[in-house]
Amino acid sequence: YVLLGLIAFGLFAVIVVTSVFLRHRLSLYGWYGLHMSGYLALPLVFVHSLPIGRTIRETGLFWPWMGMIGLAAVFFLFRISFRLGFLVRRHVISRVKKVGSSVVKITARPTDGKVDPKLGQFIYLRWGLWGPTRPFTVSHYDENTGEVSVSVKALGSVTTRLQSIRPGEAVYIDGPYGVFSRAALETDRPLVMVAGGIGITPFIRIFQELGYEPGRELYLFYGSKRKKEIIYRNLIENAEHAEVIHVLSDEPHHPGETGRITVDLLKEYLPKALKEHEYLICGPPGMTENMEAGLIEEGVPGERIHHELFDY
Repeated sequence: YVLLGLIAFGLFAVIVVTSVFLRHRLSLYGWYGLHMSGYLALPLVFVHSLPIGRTIRETGLFWPWMGMIGLAAVFFLFRISFRLGFLVRRHVISRVKKVGSSVVKITARPTDGKVDPKLGQFIYLRWGLWGPTRPFTVSHYDENTGEVSVSVKALGSVTTRLQSIRPGEAVYIDGPYGVFSRAALETDRPLVMVAGGIGITPFIRIFQELGYEPGRELYLFYGSKRKKEIIYRNLIENAEHAEVIHVLSDEPHHPGETGRITVDLLKEYLPKALKEHEYLICGPPGMTENMEAGLIEEGVPGERIHHELFDY
């Protein structure tokens, strides 16, 4: 039993060390696998604790400890039920459409209930009952039919495989989750959206709902490598009450803005002071962190800056 305790302690130590110091050096699967070991460590702790010593068995800590074991058991059953498909929504792929370079829009219709995502929320999508689960922002949602769409770029093994999904195949959806755009949509301040690459997906539904709403000021700074990689271009550029500024980093002859999205670029286009706007930022971690730091340096209150990192 002492050995079980040592193993559990070692597993927890590995999780802490890799989370704090080695996260960005590990592959997604390495990081994920190490953290899944937490499911093994907890039962080892409980088994280790009961036969050794009298602190738990013969003091008032016994029943609180039993309660913790019970809660852990409920949690394990809860997670297992998700994997078996009991607490998730089964959907069937209805359409798959290529919308950009290595990007497909996957639309699925519900077979046992809608998920009803709000603006800016994301879902966990699993291809088949036993396939890997990944989070995706909901880029389109039909309130009448319950059809939900995600826009998937081939960035890894799972997202590359999803490029070949076909109508009629089953997917399982858990969610929705997230509060990314809630605070920004509850204010009347001009809304500034900064997107990088596939980070445009949380803003598609905002454009569909607010881009044609008189009186709401919307600004989108959209960073892409090349013009051909801009997805949903017609949708965002046709919004009547939004100004769209494309910034291309790998197309030197582009007549518009090139390079990176910076705070100085925002100053050139925004008619009011930076601190008078509400900000939504979504894209690669480097872009998001630099933009947030730059806005804070310019005096923008932190509570007006909202970001979502597209990173594990």
